[in-house]
Amino acid sequence: MNKTTFELKASAKNLDQVFEKCALTLFQEIVDTENTDFVGQYDLSLSADSPEKLLEKWLNFLLFLHNKYDLVFHFFKVTIDQENNSLSATVCGDKYKPDGFPQQNFSSVASSPHITIKKRSVSVDVYINQ
Repeated sequence: MNKTTFELKASAKNLDQVFEKCALTLFQEIVDTENTDFVGQYDLSLSADSPEKLLEKWLNFLLFLHNKYDLVFHFFKVTIDQENNSLSATVCGDKYKPDGFPQQNFSSVASSPHITIKKRSVSVDVYINQ
């Protein structure tokens, strides 16, 4: 990958938690989450053809909300329906206040994430375009 790509890796006990960790890691990389004003809680639902496409769609949607509305998310509660490749999530968002704090600019997921599901853990490797 080129220098304008951020590699995000996460692992957890299940798919729900790995989606949460990916989102949290992404936003911790984007901005100092201490410099925000709480604006609300949002309920989201998404579906896709596979867990990999669902993760890609999830992260791209969060990046869209960040880029369009300057929202920064710091809390994620995700429930994955593996049978239907869908998710429902509750996220808490803040309005980013730049006030001299630098912010990384990420635009989209660079390629389909790689998800490894084992008996007791799930891991993911995904690249994000800056």
